[in-house]
Amino acid sequence: MVKQSLSLVNLDFDLLKSDFIEFLRGNPLWKDYDFTGSNLNLLIELLAQNTEKNAFLTNMLFSEAFLDSALLSASVFSHAKELNYIPRSCRSAKATIQLDFNATAENQPYILQKGQSFSTIVKNSQYIFTIPKTVIIASANTSFSITTDIYEGIYVKDSYVFQSNADEPYPRFRITNKKVDTDSLTVAVFEDGDTIGTSYNLVTSLLDLDNTSLVYFLQVDANGFYEVFFGDGVVGNVPKENSTVILDYRVTNDIIPNGASAFVINFDPTGDFHELNDGINNPEVTTIEQAKGGSKQEDIEAVRFWAPRHFQTQERMVVPSDYNTLMKRQFPEIISVNVYGGEDASPPQFGKVIVSVFLNDFETLPDSKKDEYTKFILRRCPLSIRPVFINPEFTFIEIDSIVRYNVNVTTNTPDRIITLVIQSIIDFNNTFLDDFNVIMRFSHLIRAIDDADPSILSNITNIRAYKKINVVQNIGTNYDIRFNFALDNDIPVRSYPHADREKTLCSSTFTTDGRSVFLEDDGNGNIHMVQFVKDQIVSIDIVGKVDYSRGAIQLVNLKIDAFEGVNFIIYVKPRDNDITVSKNTILTIEPQTIKLNIQPISA
Repeated sequence: MVKQSLSLVNLDFDLLKSDFIEFLRGNPLWKDYDFTGSNLNLLIELLAQNTEKNAFLTNMLFSEAFLDSALLSASVFSHAKELNYIPRSCRSAKATIQLDFNATAENQPYILQKGQSFSTIVKNSQYIFTIPKTVIIASANTSFSITTDIYEGIYVKDSYVFQSNADEPYPRFRITNKKVDTDSLTVAVFEDGDTIGTSYNLVTSLLDLDNTSLVYFLQVDANGFYEVFFGDGVVGNVPKENSTVILDYRVTNDIIPNGASAFVINFDPTGDFHELNDGINNPEVTTIEQAKGGSKQEDIEAVRFWAPRHFQTQERMVVPSDYNTLMKRQFPEIISVNVYGGEDASPPQFGKVIVSVFLNDFETLPDSKKDEYTKFILRRCPLSIRPVFINPEFTFIEIDSIVRYNVNVTTNTPDRIITLVIQSIIDFNNTFLDDFNVIMRFSHLIRAIDDADPSILSNITNIRAYKKINVVQNIGTNYDIRFNFALDNDIPVRSYPHADREKTLCSSTFTTDGRSVFLEDDGNGNIHMVQFVKDQIVSIDIVGKVDYSRGAIQLVNLKIDAFEGVNFIIYVKPRDNDITVSKNTILTIEPQTIKLNIQPISA
């Protein structure tokens, strides 16, 4: 028999069978044999099927060996451990409440115990929020008040006996509920019959640890349960044999309780003394900040994305990508983070790092979040660097488009075409905009409009940019507004009074000293406060300047008593329809400002 070259690329059933037959026909004894009609054909098919299954199994096994291609959660979690990455658990929604009550005060101070609860209703379902740590409350009279955070979920405990053996020298202790919020986890070890346990702290690094360090480590097992384990006596203390290990943690319903805003107390804040005075709404619970921040456990796709990036940062914040990776992983409410050096700020702030955070449901960053993020950053950034948080600024794009479509190739009504175009623009915004450091490519926008429906033939689209201005009403105020991109200054200079409405800058209508007015530029860098008088536009006063090349606007001593709409708005016409933003600016499109003129054409 003449040995044929081995084929390694034909791994499906039919090609494998054909290869086996060709191999046998290389022997003169089988050259003219009718394999198809023989009993040998069954054996060849069996061999081909077995080879195909082995090839598939081998491929799957090798895929599981790499984080990028692994499909099994056990494989993904195992690779994450190699990168010292702990997949984020569920997170409890957090609310801030104020508790007020009147009591006799005979046995104060009163103690609000960790785990005492409040009830709330979200979408006809009841949820429990609990106090995360014990609070002592006292007063100089009979009125008591305290402001505290409460977290959704109830506290449960898992109890184990620490026993090591040859098969498991470093025992692991499973948290039995997958809905755990690991941020709430406390670990206590009771040795020699002690009634007061020794607290152990979570660590993710071996730095500065010795054999006396009271620390524990956290990981995820192959089934998605979190596990606690202790040191080996060299790095980290080892609890005594037969000591009791208590895992105390909060079980949460993740995202469902977000938005809860009305809470009812489920306990007597005066404890066993029952010293509450009689009265309606005593105690009274006032919501300071509604519940938010609840999130699901990281899925394997999130782990696949974040684990290598987490490993790259090594738990330190040096370059901007470190801040983005660590903060978005730790705080699921963050949509985006932008960081730049203080030397690039205006005016410069040397020795500082400027951090702008874009949150779900918030245009400005609450002080409570600033404190929380600052503590997180300071533990990871260089000692000489101080974080400074600034709120993101929003630059909005207004779209005015004429859309022509062929009525002969679609059954869609004009209203349906409008819906499709608006949704296409929203998708464009979600994909390319609504973030820091983005560029709005005008050609991509008009392509998105054309692609909204196959019947659309063309569109004629114009855009303006605008900002919403925080107004100080009834007081002459200076405003410094920066678009930070060039504005169109090719419009001819004009004189007042006139009826020409073409301009680079204008504003929404507002009222000052009883007159209904608005702002516009004159093409020469001056901003006029103007009003309509007998169909002509009359300038009342020059109230500011516009720098067309920098997109910078200064309004001086502008008094606004009232304005139309929800916000006072400044509109500008960009010099270039491709708009770029940087630093703490977010570029976005508001669906309610999209203006569409749908024109059916019989083509």
